[in-house]
Amino acid sequence: MGIDEPLLERLTAEAIAKLKKLVENFKLGAITWTKFKARVVMILRGLYTEAMSAIQGAATLSAEEKRVLQEAINDQLYPGGGYSLEEVLEEYNSGAISVLMLTARLVLYLKSARLVVYKVARERDRLNEFYIRMLGATDQHCEECLAYTAMPPMRLSDIILPGQDCRCRSNCLCRLVKVPNRSFGWLS
Repeated sequence: MGIDEPLLERLTAEAIAKLKKLVENFKLGAITWTKFKARVVMILRGLYTEAMSAIQGAATLSAEEKRVLQEAINDQLYPGGGYSLEEVLEEYNSGAISVLMLTARLVLYLKSARLVVYKVARERDRLNEFYIRMLGATDQHCEECLAYTAMPPMRLSDIILPGQDCRCRSNCLCRLVKVPNRSFGWLS
């Protein structure tokens, strides 16, 4: 089991492109506010669901994996635990943020699909495979990500996932890389 990072990146980029086109249509008055909100939710749900295909060997999701996915979607959409999509849309509608700020925040919601894929993969990890965290292809990293990449290989259930507990959050470019157990004598 592993994560097909290129597929996940492609799906996210496609969803971001759809979102930006939707925003442009909204700014031009081609769609109503009600339709705009509904389509934003469709793009988010669609990406989160489609992103599950990036989990290698994940032909179908178990009941527990579906629960994790639905919980993640609900966390993004509805008020309760954090800053929800509903609240961001209301901020825009009330004039508190610009369309540019709205777009930037919506992109972050889409980028968070990656963390959900890792969480579902964590549920699936029954083989006790080991992973290390690798820095993304940039020269700017937060202190937390630098510290996490210095950690030894860990099981997926124990490792801190990219975008989790770091200042980068949804913009985190770190990756998890599976390492063979025999690469580290103490893991055998």
